[in-house]
Amino acid sequence: QQPGHRLALLNFALSNQCIHSNFELADRLYRMALRKAPNDKLVNKNYQDFLEQQLPGGIYFREHIGPNGTVEQRSDVHEVKPEWGEWVVKFDKEARDARFAKFWFNTLTNKTRWVEPEWDAVWRNRVKRSVEIRQLGNFKEWYDEKLDLTFYQDIEFQMNKKGGDVFGDTFDEGND
Repeated sequence: QQPGHRLALLNFALSNQCIHSNFELADRLYRMALRKAPNDKLVNKNYQDFLEQQLPGGIYFREHIGPNGTVEQRSDVHEVKPEWGEWVVKFDKEARDARFAKFWFNTLTNKTRWVEPEWDAVWRNRVKRSVEIRQLGNFKEWYDEKLDLTFYQDIEFQMNKKGGDVFGDTFDEGND
């Protein structure tokens, strides 16, 4: 009974990968097994297959899950736009397949994803965590402390939007 043995970790990783679909835990377990035995062919092959199958088109692909923390940490910020708020596009210069070198990264949650974020939800969360400064005609001025950012919400658009969405359009004004 050796819970820290490379094969025990591999089996636990496979269980979380194939049965429980707990990919974050599976990834951690694979990396633990590799720290114990970095040259183990069985652990390496299973981990590489797992990573490959998490890419778009793979059987473990999930829109809200991107590359693991190791990939994120070695990657550089590739593109930033003020309207994206906490989201940036990162580039993994060591990606084995160029189609998967770019991915989305949330600077507040440290989560990655392959697919573009759901912008309506991003904006709703931004308004929810922000402080209303004042109303300027048809616009509300908001301050997002987490991003140190002032932005504006179009109230008229909000009222006319089908379904009475709460957040409307926003325009960013970066703060120094």
